[in-house]
Amino acid sequence: MKLLYMSALAIMLASCSSDDSPTPNNSIEHPISLASVSLGSVTDFTRAGEGDNVSSSTPITDGSLGLFITKNGDKQESKYLCDNAEFTYKDNNWSCDNTYYWASDDATIKYIAYYPYVKTVENSEDYGYNISWNVSDQSKTLDLCYQSAEASNNKDHNIDIELDHVCSKLVVNITKFGDEIGADPSVEGIKLGGLYTKGTFTFKYSDWASDKKEAVEFSMKSVGNNTFEAILIPQTNPVTLTITVNGEEYIMNLPRQAFDKGTQYTLNIQVGQDITKAGAITRTPWIETVGGTITVE
Repeated sequence: MKLLYMSALAIMLASCSSDDSPTPNNSIEHPISLASVSLGSVTDFTRAGEGDNVSSSTPITDGSLGLFITKNGDKQESKYLCDNAEFTYKDNNWSCDNTYYWASDDATIKYIAYYPYVKTVENSEDYGYNISWNVSDQSKTLDLCYQSAEASNNKDHNIDIELDHVCSKLVVNITKFGDEIGADPSVEGIKLGGLYTKGTFTFKYSDWASDKKEAVEFSMKSVGNNTFEAILIPQTNPVTLTITVNGEEYIMNLPRQAFDKGTQYTLNIQVGQDITKAGAITRTPWIETVGGTITVE
């Protein structure tokens, strides 16, 4: 009886000791998730051409995004770092087939994000990660967006991706026609000439290198109401516009023009009466809408 009593007492003391001093579990690893993906860091240009950064971002809620995690605390294992991982928006969430983890609760990661996702991203010793881009076919999705940043672990263990446009955009509006063209002119299309259509965007330097062997003529995309758009590789070159109206071609030559990344250029033109006249090219930050859902194209 004495032996049984001592055993029961030992079990009771052990149980009380465990309840009073629980052992913390520091081995839980938290997955890295994307809280949101948006276009932001809009620059508001004044008439003088100078810009001030304003706080504005618009969510992206479709397609796939590419993510590189190049540093995660002091961890080097594959579950902490990723190389062009594809995150896809579905069911109101950005998800990836693979799971990547924070190195610790106070870890800081370095990452590169770009949109839309492409399967092949090159990696060179001099330029780091870089992506080849071709804008000769304007019927495709050509808008390239990018961010390189750091993020610290938070209570929700997620990060917010805020991308910037890195291509340039040209919008051409035909606002007036000559009397000889007729009352109901049909604009068949506009072609751009003299511009490089291929380039390489380097993630390391956030800059472009255009392929100067590829200055070719290509068609702009019609968006209705005699308005045409084109996504461009940033560059500085003279531009030729060939406008086809009622089967007739009208040629406009623009002097050397800079097309900067993340910037939209709008050109209003008159066609007919023996001339094709261009108004001033306006330069504005490239953001389609503010406050609503955006589809990058």
